[in-house]
Amino acid sequence: MITLFFRYGRKALIGSIALADGSLLAFGTFHLESYEVEKKERKVQLELLSQLTVGNGFSRIILCGDTNFAFTDEDQHLGMNIFGDCWKDLYPDQQGNTYGFRRLDRLYYSKKSIAPVSMRIIGTEPLPSTNVNPSDHFGIAAVVKVKEEPDSGA
Repeated sequence: MITLFFRYGRKALIGSIALADGSLLAFGTFHLESYEVEKKERKVQLELLSQLTVGNGFSRIILCGDTNFAFTDEDQHLGMNIFGDCWKDLYPDQQGNTYGFRRLDRLYYSKKSIAPVSMRIIGTEPLPSTNVNPSDHFGIAAVVKVKEEPDSGA
């Protein structure tokens, strides 16, 4: 587990698994700083996530978590020439809000080596036994396909 620094000591958990062909897939989850004024802190946290995955030689990567983005350009700091935004790529005309009227929770994938297949928002209804929602955010679930040979282009 890696501390993403700053006010709340947010963490990221990054691991890897060996695929059938022997290559490694890095996957991680994160929770970025939450206040609107912390755009600079989120930028540093995204750059750290990129360094921990791309910078360590991984070519197959999935990162998902609570971005807390307050501005539409914030995901550019992750390296959108390398990463795709699963919801935006599959459903460009749909909001995909996971917290009120905002899409805070996202799944990013390495475009050269992974292709998104489908994605859905989950946890939108209260749990039957408690009548309480599972979280203050809706969840996301995605199906992706690992490409046999990573694309040579972005």
